[in-house]
Amino acid sequence: MDEILSKAIADQEKYDRVVKEIFDKPKIVATILRLTVPEFQGMTVDEVLPYILEISDEVPVDDISSAALRNQPQEQTALLGKIITYDKHIKARNPKAGELNITLYFDFEFQNEYRNSTLGYPLLKRGWFYAARELDSQLGVLTEDTKYSTLQKSYSIWICNEDIPKEEQNSMTRYHIVKDDVIGHSEDVPENYDLMEVIMIRRGDAEIDAEIFDFLNGIFKSETDRVNKYTGNDPVIEEEVKKMGGFGAALVEKAETRARAEGREQRDREKIEEMLRKGKTPESIADFCDYPLTLVKEVENNMLSLA
Repeated sequence: MDEILSKAIADQEKYDRVVKEIFDKPKIVATILRLTVPEFQGMTVDEVLPYILEISDEVPVDDISSAALRNQPQEQTALLGKIITYDKHIKARNPKAGELNITLYFDFEFQNEYRNSTLGYPLLKRGWFYAARELDSQLGVLTEDTKYSTLQKSYSIWICNEDIPKEEQNSMTRYHIVKDDVIGHSEDVPENYDLMEVIMIRRGDAEIDAEIFDFLNGIFKSETDRVNKYTGNDPVIEEEVKKMGGFGAALVEKAETRARAEGREQRDREKIEEMLRKGKTPESIADFCDYPLTLVKEVENNMLSLA
């Protein structure tokens, strides 16, 4: 059992390493930016490339003082010691800024767990925290001379691969800040308040006609022809994408195992609901059928909310 677990951990670490190596390539990053970020929409990969200033990976930091603009760490440490680790950290100039030298800040995350029940918290809230820390890092330590006018927009982009509910699969959602005039009207421009954005990309089992999912499926399914449609024929990228092929069987097996587990859970929920309708108490159901009481209570609460 220990050998199986050790191999699974080693395989996952190798998989994570290969994924990060692929997304270290500027053409890969440029494609993601042009397919997800408003500032780059309508541009070609070659047009986006000159705007990418830096792609960081595994850059160490010591404390909040190292969050200065010039360092761009992958790991960021808050004042109270809360450490976050970025999978990929990117700086890019804003192509919509004309002659102004405005920089956008990006955090790329590759997530294999998505549901609240799996993580123990909403992933979206973590995304907002990452975006906020990205914004905070631009100023460093606050003083009376801090120039808030220098703050530029930060993005936290999440590529979610597994553990996604069926109804949310193959979806991409942008969460950003909008102005709501409650009384009267103000002339504030979005550049002064829309400073954080979280983009959730949720992959799915089925194929759909959308470029972002076609591109990502090409990468994660090791299909170089699909990737080449977006990046052009690049031997280095092709070689990296081919490495994903070695994980194909393991990923399919993992997906099938997850599907079977979801099927079992759905059947358990249906049985619990049936017994609750017959007047059984949650405690008796959990005790007699050996179901977790939390699961029985969750089914009961769902039934009550729909009543």
